Amino acid sequence: MQLDRVDARSRLKVRRDAYWQRLAQGRYVGFRRLAASTPGTWLARIYRDEGYEYKPLGDFAQLEPGERFDAAKVAAEEWFRHLDHGGSTARATVKVACEAYVENRRIEKSDAAAADVRGRYERLVYDDPIARVELTKLAPRHLADWKGRVIAKGGTRGSYNRNATALRAALNLSYRRRDVASDHAWREELKPLDNAARRRTLYLDGAKRRRLVDVSTDEARPLFRTLNMLPMRPGDVAKLRVEYLQRQQRALEIPTGKAEAR
Repeated sequence: MQLDRVDARSRLKVRRDAYWQRLAQGRYVGFRRLAASTPGTWLARIYRDEGYEYKPLGDFAQLEPGERFDAAKVAAEEWFRHLDHGGSTARATVKVACEAYVENRRIEKSDAAAADVRGRYERLVYDDPIARVELTKLAPRHLADWKGRVIAKGGTRGSYNRNATALRAALNLSYRRRDVASDHAWREELKPLDNAARRRTLYLDGAKRRRLVDVSTDEARPLFRTLNMLPMRPGDVAKLRVEYLQRQQRALEIPTGKAEAR
């Protein structure tokens, strides 16, 4: 079947079964049109372990009709290479990729590192539409839409970069584990935003800090008072325990920071 010719595809009968063109032994690119008014969709097929496996490739409707076969062929061959190198055909989603990365941080780093990325995913990924997208179907537009939704929620450019870095790390791990054939979907869309790493120079003076302590609730006052006395992250203060205080040495051990205990 000559699927590479537009005129040949236009003469194909509408049907559910795909038409196939052989690329190599046991490897095919396919074309299916379920209605005459649609551009049709493309598929890949490979023979492995005494049976065929399939992958939908999309319709490539954004391309000119004469360019669609070549695009489908490239996508199919990319999938074949993915499988040749031990890649998986399992239908993992973005959420599954994030969950796998949380476990990876727990094993290779620490519980604190795992909790940090899990918190970011719970705030910005797990309840977002992108969580349900299968890795094999992930496209740059999915990441662009996610970026727009995250930025719309507010925060600094730096905070966006940190959240995007966490998502990019999860997707890169899936790529290294061959759960997905390519990183093209996020390679550009999740690049850090420019001008986001500048040091913050706005500080409350002594009077304003004392005012903040005075007007805070009884529950929050110890937090603000500690922040006024010691250079610590708010999250580190919230995790302090009495046992970390060494009164005779007038010292406080902080074991819960991002770096080693100090």
